[in-house]
Amino acid sequence: MTEPASSVSPQAQRVFDEVAQIGLSRFVAKYAADGSSTFLVQFGKELIPAQSAAAAIGLDPLNLTTEAHRRHAELVLLEHGLQMLSYAAYSPPQLGESHPDRTAIKKLYGGDLVSGIVRFPGDSVVNCFADEKGAYADDPPTRDSAFGYRGDGLKGHQTLASPGNKRLESARLNRTAVRFWHRPRGGVFTFEMWCVVVDRHWGWGQGSDKKGRREVVWMLSTVDGPQSTLPGDFADDVAPDFADDMDQLVGPEAQANPSYSELVRRLEMRPPARRVKNRIRQDQARRLSARRAVLARAGDQCESSWCTGMAADKARTGGALLEVDHVQDLALGGDDHPSNMVALCPNCHATKTHGDQADRRRKQLMKVASERHKAALALDPHAD
Repeated sequence: MTEPASSVSPQAQRVFDEVAQIGLSRFVAKYAADGSSTFLVQFGKELIPAQSAAAAIGLDPLNLTTEAHRRHAELVLLEHGLQMLSYAAYSPPQLGESHPDRTAIKKLYGGDLVSGIVRFPGDSVVNCFADEKGAYADDPPTRDSAFGYRGDGLKGHQTLASPGNKRLESARLNRTAVRFWHRPRGGVFTFEMWCVVVDRHWGWGQGSDKKGRREVVWMLSTVDGPQSTLPGDFADDVAPDFADDMDQLVGPEAQANPSYSELVRRLEMRPPARRVKNRIRQDQARRLSARRAVLARAGDQCESSWCTGMAADKARTGGALLEVDHVQDLALGGDDHPSNMVALCPNCHATKTHGDQADRRRKQLMKVASERHKAALALDPHAD
């Protein structure tokens, strides 16, 4: 008989002996209660799935679905001298780690298959999942500036009270880093970067039911690691939308049918773009207002004067496939305003940026943006 492990029941000692006799892989195959390694118990130097250990002892399958159930399961195993721990606490995700899908991540770390903002059992760190095939219109993740990440809730207006948004709000208030997982189209989920939440605003989007709705837009900025705090260029900002009650801060950029002039007034009341530590900082509410104003002005049509045809495909939000662009780049002193912005189809955008007549196209678009801005204000019944 193998030397008894300290303070374990006779049933648990028999499990210890069987693992030593047949090996861990054969033991797990024999007592594969659910095939999951999310929760473990330690036998000497061996870590064994908690469900397999319970099955070998003769216990009923452990209910590990909720925190209350997991506490009960911990007590049941403690009666046999066994301590249960989560895989995420024992071996947390490492930067660069990849998995084929959310099912594989759940099998290893726990959590669920749907929510985009989760904590793994036994782990205090918030995880944000961004899937380019998913229902949310998240910004592409970038490492040189903050990017927008849409909040929790598939249908209807989002609220700060939903579980995922509460987790990110806590991370924002406590200035704690979160894991950012990303899956590009046709790719796999990868833990790409550590981020901190630097801001939040209301935005307008489309739910899984294809209906317009108000969404929380969390602004994430990459940091070096889990111990990093808010980047220095954000630390001294005092933004109006940092108020606790976001319901009092719903501007026209997060409403169903704002007028052009309302959007323009909103952005003109917000702080202009500025350069901080060699990067351009844009106020998110201003950016959203400007983008919505330009798209409303364009009316699902490319605004370039040389466009030869729109893309047949639609954007994920159901509208035309248009890209909002600053004619004169912000980095070169361009204004963050619809009078310096146009909505372009992908082909015209590429022509304006990379074509052999890019300088000429830019001059043409400066005139287009200015004229269309003035015309939109003149036609707007809400304009002063």
